[in-house]
Amino acid sequence: MPRTGDALLTPTLTDHRPRDYTGSIERPPWRTGSLVYGAILGGPLALLILALFDAGRLRAPAGTAQRIAAVCVACLVASVTVARLLGLDAGGRLVVGLFGLLAFVPVRRSLLPADRIRAMYAPDDDEAVVYESIFAVTVGVVFFSLLVTVLLDAIVGEVL
Repeated sequence: MPRTGDALLTPTLTDHRPRDYTGSIERPPWRTGSLVYGAILGGPLALLILALFDAGRLRAPAGTAQRIAAVCVACLVASVTVARLLGLDAGGRLVVGLFGLLAFVPVRRSLLPADRIRAMYAPDDDEAVVYESIFAVTVGVVFFSLLVTVLLDAIVGEVL
């Protein structure tokens, strides 16, 4: 913006950076839209694990983690209960995936403001540098969440 003699037209926030993204974060976050793969393949538990790690990487406000946990735990319990009531074995992969997708929508909305702030103040415009690949982590978390879901299904099967 060209300099003028009028102080009213002079920008005041030229050096404003609300968070330091120049290297204080050890690893870049994952793209919030990529969490959908873990949600569909691993259900709400995989989404919970991935989203909590991503919230930490994005430096999201404190209430974000509680909202993510509440939504994912509610969807996990609902998915196992519905699968059991329908008589599906091992948690009903389709039901767990659908509840994971259902949980993804509010979880992504919770992470989006922090992701937008980070993208705005990221030191590099190259998306390959700004975001890290989520593929390997998703595979590991999906297998872990499948194991826990099967165990939870067995426990719920004993109760019902």
